Amino acid sequence: MLKYFSLSKYAWSGVVLMAFDEPLQSRRVGEVIESDTYSVVAQCYELYMAPPIGSVITIGTPPVYAIVKLIKTEPLDPSRPILARGENAQTESQVYEDNPQIPRLLTTRFEGLLIGYQEDEIDRAYLPPVPPIIHSFIYTCDIEATKRITSELAFLRSMVSQVSQVSDEVIAAFVRNAGQYQESPNEYLVAAGRVLAEELSGDFPRLNSILRRVTL
Repeated sequence: MLKYFSLSKYAWSGVVLMAFDEPLQSRRVGEVIESDTYSVVAQCYELYMAPPIGSVITIGTPPVYAIVKLIKTEPLDPSRPILARGENAQTESQVYEDNPQIPRLLTTRFEGLLIGYQEDEIDRAYLPPVPPIIHSFIYTCDIEATKRITSELAFLRSMVSQVSQVSDEVIAAFVRNAGQYQESPNEYLVAAGRVLAEELSGDFPRLNSILRRVTL
């Protein structure tokens, strides 16, 4: 009997799933397939299972820290474009049930913006000396690590300093989600707003654009 693909297992249940209090191995989501000084491209082990934008991920050992900035699902073979298959289906899940080969033809990839790394068990809020190697494992952050990294505003500065590499939506998502892990979310948002104002003092329209999106 065929084991049908179900979309339900791929649904994120809200933005609180930015960090996971689970063992390291169970938090491994993919591998680095492209790498440069500023960012990585990763391939997910499972279709549609990329961490949400704005979430913190760790790469390799010792860890390099990055923020998810782009997610895309595309054909595994670029020469085989995706075709619509649901004309007679009642639901999206039925499309996958009627075409069980689809998950084998697609892949989910995501991009991570590098914001720091760990050296001698000390977190450094600047770019690593060399980018992560290809096939480095990528993990979602546990709650403790997410709280530690996001509470250090130097990591926010590191991200904003690469403003040409990251969209307003990603910066705002990072700040919104970081606030959830602080003992005083409102105080964190005020402090983060000051950092954004300092780093983007010469780009008032962009500063306003980000601040409008930063709400808990």
